[in-house]
Amino acid sequence: MSKPPGDPRAEASPSGEVPPAAAPDPSPPVGARSGHDSRAWLEVDEGAPARNLQALREHARPPGGELPPVIAMVKADGYGIGIRHLVRGLALDALPPGGPATGEPPDASYVLPPTGIVALGVAALSEARELRELGIRCPILLFSPVLPREAGAVLDADVIPMVSELPFARALAGEARRRGIRADFHVEVDTGIGRSGLPAREVEAWGPDLLSLCGVGSGAGEGRGEGDPADGAAGDTPAGTAGGAAGDAPLRWAGLAHHFHSPDDAPGTMAAQEEAFAGVAAHLRRQGLAVPGEDGGEGLLVHRRSAAAAYREPARPREAIRPGIILVGGRAAPDLPVPEPVVALRTRVVSIREVPPGATVGYGATYRAERRERWATLPVGYGDGLPRALSNRGRVLLDGGEAPVVGRISMDLVVVDITDLPAVSVGDLVTVLGRHGEMEISLDEIAGHAGTISYEVLTGLGKRLPRVPLPSTPPAT
Repeated sequence: MSKPPGDPRAEASPSGEVPPAAAPDPSPPVGARSGHDSRAWLEVDEGAPARNLQALREHARPPGGELPPVIAMVKADGYGIGIRHLVRGLALDALPPGGPATGEPPDASYVLPPTGIVALGVAALSEARELRELGIRCPILLFSPVLPREAGAVLDADVIPMVSELPFARALAGEARRRGIRADFHVEVDTGIGRSGLPAREVEAWGPDLLSLCGVGSGAGEGRGEGDPADGAAGDTPAGTAGGAAGDAPLRWAGLAHHFHSPDDAPGTMAAQEEAFAGVAAHLRRQGLAVPGEDGGEGLLVHRRSAAAAYREPARPREAIRPGIILVGGRAAPDLPVPEPVVALRTRVVSIREVPPGATVGYGATYRAERRERWATLPVGYGDGLPRALSNRGRVLLDGGEAPVVGRISMDLVVVDITDLPAVSVGDLVTVLGRHGEMEISLDEIAGHAGTISYEVLTGLGKRLPRVPLPSTPPAT
């Protein structure tokens, strides 16, 4: 029998990846078998992220305007699918440096990439370092707050931090002065998310300090980094732009952002957050910072919309959107469009046994056969990222139909009831997540059974699952 697309029978690389198959079928064939020793694997459609991104940008396009620029969130190893697959699928290694996410003066030679991606978003410095090692040259934004003592590491990693605390901004300024450079940063405004960001209601308190570090406003040139009274290198950005005035200002204010807290399940709350953010932008604009208005214009980069928020209402002109989970096939909200699936989790039947009525299975013996049943053992478990909460409630797909999970899922094994699928035999292909012919188990289904969200399901997929790339089909142009 033929093998499924991406069946990892080729020898894997040291990184755990397997070269893409030469000519995959559109769906896994019936009853596939393989002699390869992979116990389970994750197939990745490397073309799907670009197609999902294109669909979102079309939806988020301002009325009569251009497609919005994109800050692609690729944190947590590309939301669990493997960052290398996003690098290939979105051609991230071809993205140019500079551009609107930085505080550099506009460059006529800069061309917006076909994907619209102007920067990448990460949560940890280690993620940024990995991207640089993969040859990524475009701006990388560090979204999670870091300690003031990590300012030097931020500059070493060549990332643009999101400032959420004044002590870090002062430390970054001091480190930039010591190095004789001007460091770019974006500001996160807390309009209600509560976990990070400078409070919108306190902009009159924190605004002057940040503006002075950029050479903007009445305090221009007065800001000093902590522990460093020395002047640094002169800047070359005209006063009032994102970078502020020339002189010894150590920082360049390159972006302004906030996070909607409930665009997925309570979009009615977005208006109040928009109002708070607009108040901050207006105040900073009056102080001389070049913040674009609601109708666009030149200035620093504004970004506030995740995929869910971008689906709720279009982006403003020149405003960037920040998609993440939708790139890798996760739905932004139950009432929003379903993206194209990106991953499929496959395994094989390794054992079949017939049991009498009353037989139990799994730790705790939580399932007892009510009739003579036929059980199949699958070599995948919560050690691979399959939620244990699917015990006695999940299902899998095989040729001919579906089979329910029986008993508790263990770290390495799961048992399913194949009594109603008599043709199933040892070695047959099993789909745990994804499409199997005309059938499908979606991320949302697994998340719903597990009482969680698709983000957690994807990011929980373990490293011992080889990632098998499938040849990509680019989005239509």
